[in-house]
Amino acid sequence: MNSPSLLGEYQLAGQRHREAFDIYQELDDRVHQAYALNELGVVRRLTGDPTGAREAHTQALEYFTELGERFGRTNSVRHLGVLDRMDGNVTEAIRLLDDALGSYRDLGSRGGEAAALGELGAARGVAGERDGAVELFRRSLDILRELGDRCGEAEVLNHWGTLLHSSGDWAAARGLFEQALGLARDIRCPLEEARALEGIGRCDWTAGERARGEGALREARDVYRRLGIGGAADVVERLIASQAE
Repeated sequence: MNSPSLLGEYQLAGQRHREAFDIYQELDDRVHQAYALNELGVVRRLTGDPTGAREAHTQALEYFTELGERFGRTNSVRHLGVLDRMDGNVTEAIRLLDDALGSYRDLGSRGGEAAALGELGAARGVAGERDGAVELFRRSLDILRELGDRCGEAEVLNHWGTLLHSSGDWAAARGLFEQALGLARDIRCPLEEARALEGIGRCDWTAGERARGEGALREARDVYRRLGIGGAADVVERLIASQAE
C-alpha cells in the first residue's frame, strides 16, 4: 500500500509522523524517534518549510550518530544534502551527497545508492557539470528500474528534464518529462505528476507553444495546490501571469 506521503496526503503524513515520534519518545526508543524525524523532515521540505525540515533532519542525524545507526545517519546526510542544493549551497550539497553515496554502497543499500545518485546528479547539474550529472542520472535509473521503483524513476527523469531544459535542449527535456508524467500517473504519485506537468509546460512555452504550455502549467498549479504545496503553486502562477503580460 502506498504511504500518505507518496500519495501526496502531506498533512496526514506529517500528523502521523509527529504521533509516531511522540509514541517512540514515551518508549524511550531513540532509533525510531530519529526515523520519524527524518520522515517528518521530508514532509516539511515538500510542503515548503525548509527550516523545519533542516531542524528535523539535523536532530535525527544527532540521534543516529550517537547511537551508531549508520543507515539512518546516511539518510539524514542525504536529506540535508538535498536541502543544501535547494538553498543554493551546491558545494556543501555535493559533499554531503558524495558522503551518503559512499555509505549506501558500503551498506549494500541499492535503493539508497540510487536515491543518492539521482540527488547528486541534480546538484552537479546546478553546479554546471552537465555531462557528469547525466551519467549519474543514468546510473540511478539503471538501479531504480532493476528495483522496480517507478516513483523514484519519475523523480530522476524530472531532475534530468530540468537539467536539459536549463541548458536549452527543450525537445529532449520534454521527452523526459513525458516519461515521468506517464509513470507518475500510472502509480498515482501526484508530486512527480505536478513536476512533470510543470516541466512540459515550461518546454512548450519556451518553444512558442503558448496555449499548450499554459494548459500544462495550469494543471501543474492545480495539483500543487491540491497537495498543499503553496510555494511551488505560486511559482507556476507567477510564470503564467508573466507570460500573459
